[in-house]
Amino acid sequence: MKRHVMSVLVENNPISFNRVSGLLARKGYWLESLTMGGTEDPEVSRIIFTVNCEDWTLGQLKSQLEKLADVIKTEPEYRASLYSRAAFVKAK
Repeated sequence: MKRHVMSVLVENNPISFNRVSGLLARKGYWLESLTMGGTEDPEVSRIIFTVNCEDWTLGQLKSQLEKLADVIKTEPEYRASLYSRAAFVKAK
């Protein structure tokens, strides 16, 4: 199994995160990380997660995610910086 990072663009509402995380839990995918944040468009959010699975399983996961009503786009992430670290900063 390999580590894969997937980026999912969803509608910006609380139900979207629940649907995506619920699908991952129901299907039994082993997640290393799961994060959600805003984008330049205030109506769209990005969910980024890291999962350990086979390549064919990643394709199956992508197909399952694209069937959800709130999902706009799914794509694998290849940026090495996503594997190494993430920084979360809160400005006052």
